[in-house]
Amino acid sequence: MKILIISLSVLFFSQALLSQADTAGITGFILPEIKIYQKYKVSGVVYHFEEESNLFFTVNDTLFANQLKYIYNTPIDDITKVGFRDGSNIGLGALYTAGFGFLAGFLWGWIQQQNPLISNDHSFGASLQNGATLGAFFALPAALFFGIIIGYDWERFEEVILPKSDIAKKRKALMDAFSSHGYVYSKSRR
Repeated sequence: MKILIISLSVLFFSQALLSQADTAGITGFILPEIKIYQKYKVSGVVYHFEEESNLFFTVNDTLFANQLKYIYNTPIDDITKVGFRDGSNIGLGALYTAGFGFLAGFLWGWIQQQNPLISNDHSFGASLQNGATLGAFFALPAALFFGIIIGYDWERFEEVILPKSDIAKKRKALMDAFSSHGYVYSKSRR
């Protein structure tokens, strides 16, 4: 909360200073965790702002991050897409690890049923039943334990691809994405 208050203060004071020197539009945003993908020479680069609330503002066609925390500014024309954190993949992680656990348990149960030292019944039905039972037994702890750990750390981002052609369209798409995912706290135009 302290960082948010300081960031808002800096933005409002900087807006007052910029408005005396420049009459262009300034729009400020408080955004959640965000990734900004941009062109850099021949390849692309990704900037990841990991805080829960990040301060950004635009002046003309340049995007600035919180100047107290980051040294980041870029022309909007260089940005190709933005990604907003949209939770974690706990469900997907649990699904993948449950599938892996079921497969491992099924194979172990199948192999055990075929072993003459463990079982006398080597029929297909008995092997299938034993494999399915051990598969289900292994799937649950794998999903609950490993799936939650893996899925929690596996971030999911909603990506917004910006148009390539016109800077005005790109700026509008970026402003719309920022407005729909964050909080617009200042807007001024000539």
